[in-house]
Amino acid sequence: RIGELTSKSLKHYDPRPLRRNDIDILTSLGQRQVKMTIRQSKTDQLGHSSTLYLSQTGGPACPVTSLSELLAVRNHNTPADSQLLVHFDGNPLTRYQLTSVLGKTLKFCNINKGHFRSHSFRIGAATEVAMRGIPDVVIKQWGRWKLGTYTSYIRFS
Repeated sequence: RIGELTSKSLKHYDPRPLRRNDIDILTSLGQRQVKMTIRQSKTDQLGHSSTLYLSQTGGPACPVTSLSELLAVRNHNTPADSQLLVHFDGNPLTRYQLTSVLGKTLKFCNINKGHFRSHSFRIGAATEVAMRGIPDVVIKQWGRWKLGTYTSYIRFS
């Protein structure tokens, strides 16, 4: 969810977005993986938290490699409790900024912006894992869906 990655605004501290210390790179059975703790989310208003594990894929968009590289370039003097996605000056990435960059990227690629929003990432992730044959129970767990609503996110063309 975009709300778990970005702040609502620059003016107010937002406790929900992922922090640097919410991410751990682990090795299990010779494979690196990411342990990600979601402290609070849209469906977890009380902040019970949930933990996700992302495995290496070996592809160009491998989440383990991408997060490892991001953490390597982050300033080592950056506090561990700072937001994970920040600008070079340390200011947090906001939802507005992410949505704006998404729109500009789509325009540059000559893609009709009307079909894509920040929620498209959630739809795309659910569709991709379903196409790869991931079982429904796992898709529900990864997306943290409690009901069968996850099926409306899966869009085969």
